[in-house]
Amino acid sequence: MRLRKGDFNKVICAALAKRHTAVGNEWLAERLAMGHSAHVSNLVNRMRQGAKDLRILSKYENLLWKNKD
Repeated sequence: MRLRKGDFNKVICAALAKRHTAVGNEWLAERLAMGHSAHVSNLVNRMRQGAKDLRILSKYENLLWKNKD
């Protein structure tokens, strides 16, 4: 809640959740305190379009799966 609505860490969490679960933008917006659900969608889509951001997302995704074992 202390972080900004569009904080990069929140966007990474939202992108990972959207990729690996069936949660909706409304749920993410509420749980991550990101404002309106359309804002979540816009931020995640913008992240997916940037090559640098995709590399960062892949890094976090690898860490997530590595820690599951």
